[in-house]
Amino acid sequence: MVGVMRCYDLTMKLHETRTLVGGLGGVAVDLRHKKEHVAADMVRFYLDFYRRKDAALTALYPFRPDFYHRMGYGYGVKMNRYSFSPPSLPAGGSGSVEYLTVENKGELAACYERFLERTNGLFVMPPHVLDAQFTDPAAHIVGYRQAGQLRGYLIFRFEPAPGENWLQNNLQLRALIYDDATALAALLGFLRKQADQVGRIIYETQDETFHYLLTDPR
Repeated sequence: MVGVMRCYDLTMKLHETRTLVGGLGGVAVDLRHKKEHVAADMVRFYLDFYRRKDAALTALYPFRPDFYHRMGYGYGVKMNRYSFSPPSLPAGGSGSVEYLTVENKGELAACYERFLERTNGLFVMPPHVLDAQFTDPAAHIVGYRQAGQLRGYLIFRFEPAPGENWLQNNLQLRALIYDDATALAALLGFLRKQADQVGRIIYETQDETFHYLLTDPR
C-alpha cells in the first residue's frame, strides 16, 4: 500500500435542490513513493467514482490548491480568518443566552436546518458531525431563544494566546448559526461581553460581509 484516501457522500443545498456531492479527505502518500503520481491516480479514481454515482459536484479542502487546480478544480469562495477584540463587535444585542447540552441536540439540528434552507452551497449536517459537537469536551455551545424556540447558536473553544502570558486566552469561534438579525445580535452581544475573559476572537468564515459588523474592520 503506497497511498490512502477517504471518500465522503455529502449532501449539498445547491440553489433549490439537495444533491449528492462527493467529498475527499485524508489523502496520504507513502514518503518513499512521492512524485510517482500516486495522489493523482487516487484523485482520478475519486472523480470517476462520483461520476458513476451521478454526483453534481465534488468538493475538497485543498492543502495544495495548485495541484488540485491542475486536476480541473475551480477555486471556491475565499475563507477569511478574522482576529479581533471583543469590543469590536456591535453593542446593543438584547436577549439572554444559555448553554446547550446533548438534550438540546434536536433543537440545534432544527436551527441548522433552517439556516441551511436559505444558504446556497451549505452541506447537510451528517449525524456523526452533530453528535461530535456534543462529545467534544473542549467545545462550548451557547444558544439564543425567542418565544421558547432556539433561534441561533454558536460553538466556541478557548485556546492559549501566543506569547509568554500563560493566563491570556483567545476564543476560537467554530460556528455561528442564526435565524435573523435579532438572534445574531444576541449572540454577538454574548461574545462582546467576554472582553475580560479573552484577548481576541478568532473566526474563520466564508461570509464576505462579516467585516461590516466590526467597529474597526482592520
